[in-house]
Amino acid sequence: MALLTLTSDIGQKDYLVGAVKGQLAQINPAFTILDISHDLSPFNYPQASYVCRNAIKNFPPYTYHLILVNMFEKKPEQLLLAYHNDQYLLCADNGLLTMILEGRPEMVIGLQLDKTQLRDTLYLVRVFGKAINDIIRGESLQKLGVLDTAYLEKNPLRPMLGENWIEGQIIFIDHFEFRIDDHAHNGQKLRLLESLMAADKSLIVKSSHLPSAFSFDNHSHNGGKGEVGELSDTWAEMMTRFRRAYEAKPNGKVLEDAIDALSKELDKNETLTKQDRDKILDVANFTRSECSIGPWLTQTGKEIIESLATTKEVDRNNIAGQLMDRTELVYRKLWCNCSKNEKLTLLHLAQDRLLSHNDPEIKPLMQRGLIICAPDIRLMNETFKAYVLAQCFIDVDESAAIQAAETQARSSSSLEPFKIPILVGFVAAVLFLLFTQKDLANSSWTLVTAATTGIPAVFKLLSLLQSDPTGHKSFNA
Repeated sequence: MALLTLTSDIGQKDYLVGAVKGQLAQINPAFTILDISHDLSPFNYPQASYVCRNAIKNFPPYTYHLILVNMFEKKPEQLLLAYHNDQYLLCADNGLLTMILEGRPEMVIGLQLDKTQLRDTLYLVRVFGKAINDIIRGESLQKLGVLDTAYLEKNPLRPMLGENWIEGQIIFIDHFEFRIDDHAHNGQKLRLLESLMAADKSLIVKSSHLPSAFSFDNHSHNGGKGEVGELSDTWAEMMTRFRRAYEAKPNGKVLEDAIDALSKELDKNETLTKQDRDKILDVANFTRSECSIGPWLTQTGKEIIESLATTKEVDRNNIAGQLMDRTELVYRKLWCNCSKNEKLTLLHLAQDRLLSHNDPEIKPLMQRGLIICAPDIRLMNETFKAYVLAQCFIDVDESAAIQAAETQARSSSSLEPFKIPILVGFVAAVLFLLFTQKDLANSSWTLVTAATTGIPAVFKLLSLLQSDPTGHKSFNA
């Protein structure tokens, strides 16, 4: 019984993967077929070679690996059957073979194609299947095709150096924060980085969390208590070898050009009053300010600005509603990636637009673009501000979590123990004046009322200037 694996860039949204298996079953119903992946990116040779190389080495000897990747980058003149380390690899003559093996195979056969046949995917699969079936029946490899045929070679993932040049590939690792609280999973990520760095690979790691957020032992999130584990030390050393960069903001020229085009279009409309024209441009500028904070919003803003030329009723609230509908999932991801203290900072900035310069959450939030200075400090845009307020006051779970963080911050405030004594003393002084100084009381009711009303604001302002022993700001509702 022959064991076959299938790897392709076909995808799984249509019939083709099933048809491929059907063709192989017609050739030999005893074939056992296992899928490795059918979601490889077309023309992505580094990805395909990485997936195949690391999967193939785990299979038993004499497994047949059908690799249907970039089969038609050029017109196929032959197919390749390679034997290497007791494994059979069957693929197109497109250079992928040497990238998978990181070198030349022990033996390679050129499988010839019938020029009278339509060379589509299913025909090529039948050629592969027939060759496998012939090997199982004891046919000599030399009789299957052209022995040691000439074939295309591509460089594996290692840099090539010249006197004044360097050629290589950069390995890009996305969503590195996946299962960020799983100690074992983070250990695997660390070992991956170590092995790639040891092989002198160029790496780019993209993560929505800072390196300090990754957990490697039971002490990592224990408020700094306990000993730091060996993996944490290794992680810290590894991070010194990376340069941290934050995603650049998009060029606002796309939205500026859209507004210029809109302005010219409005000038052609002779029936449009100056008041209506100014209103439309005001909404367009509002849209630009809302959508210039991230690349994910640039196209959305451009579409909305372009639509204003033909929109009959232009309303700023309506545009804000459209933006909220279209950006909800993006804002949810940004919000979920924030810690409780960061969410608390965002909430109070949305409510009061007041923050302490010692607040430890300000820097990471500004680096991620969630807080900006334009010129005063505020959330990145109005729709995100509305989303933050909605999450805190509509989502019960979020509200409870943030309230717990706020309660913890209050308990650590150095001002908290003195609030009640100060308030009691103030009220006692006012009552003393009211009952002992009648004339003063009659002339000072307005002043007393204003002072009493201002007490909560005074305490709130003082609280914003307080910090707990760990550097966290104390917030008060």
